[in-house]
Amino acid sequence: MKIDYSSSGFLNSSLNGNSQFDVSWHDLIWATVTVGKPSWGSMFNYGLPFFCDVLSRLSILRTTIRTPSLINNYFLKTDYYQTMERSEKGFVSYVHGMMMAKLVANKLLDIPWLVHLEHFEEIDQVIFGSGKSRPDLIGKKRVGMGMEYSVFEAKGRSGGFDKRALDKAKDQTRMISTINGQIPVYRVATESYWKNGLKVAIVDPDDFKKEAVPVRFSEKQFFTAYYGRVLHLDRLKDTPLLNQFGIKVVLSGELEKALATQNFDAIYKLEIPSDHEDRGEWKKFSDGIAIGLNPKIWNDSMENL
Repeated sequence: MKIDYSSSGFLNSSLNGNSQFDVSWHDLIWATVTVGKPSWGSMFNYGLPFFCDVLSRLSILRTTIRTPSLINNYFLKTDYYQTMERSEKGFVSYVHGMMMAKLVANKLLDIPWLVHLEHFEEIDQVIFGSGKSRPDLIGKKRVGMGMEYSVFEAKGRSGGFDKRALDKAKDQTRMISTINGQIPVYRVATESYWKNGLKVAIVDPDDFKKEAVPVRFSEKQFFTAYYGRVLHLDRLKDTPLLNQFGIKVVLSGELEKALATQNFDAIYKLEIPSDHEDRGEWKKFSDGIAIGLNPKIWNDSMENL
């Protein structure tokens, strides 16, 4: 399947313009699972509220997005989505928007790890004034022996492109001055929207506002936030509810060992799979997570609901 995008504002001119990237249901589910809610008290220590939250997001994917045929290579809305009330579409757009930000980070910028900024607020690693706007996500990747950090703000719309929403997202990315003492390489504002299929607009604003604040965190804090919910899903991979959804989320042995020993350097050395590495029902991603799907439930010819 394809997702069309338009991008602008990047210093690297090859990232600007109109193009498309390939996606599969594995990609959509991986992005949705790994870019979920911030810690929120670890969702009551990853209990029932956490599990219900994950299932609600997976349900949204299954009930709002369809792939009508192998001839049409774009994700379309289901009839069920189109008949939702406006208030219901709000949360759906949020889920789609966050999912799309993760896909853009990974597919276009080679950034596999995104963590909610709110997680670092909860542990007092960043402090905003009351009522101040802020971006959604912090991204990182290793380049050589150093780190590159980026800021992401995600918007989603149930209809066409909304310039005002993207302009607001641009301003929100400017509210972080530095990350671990470094100026972010990218400040990425994304907006998912619908026009003859699911699409995304991307812009990389420059500089930060004078009221912007710094963020600091350790490797342990970052990776604990990123992998916490996925570790729990890995333990639940054989539960009846997830099996009913036809989904399994598994961590590679190398990743499990690195997390258990807190050898975070090893995480950057995980085998990087081909973007199209898909062994039947399974697809492995560069963060060491593999997604398994039941082809009877998730496939590229899923019709309307």
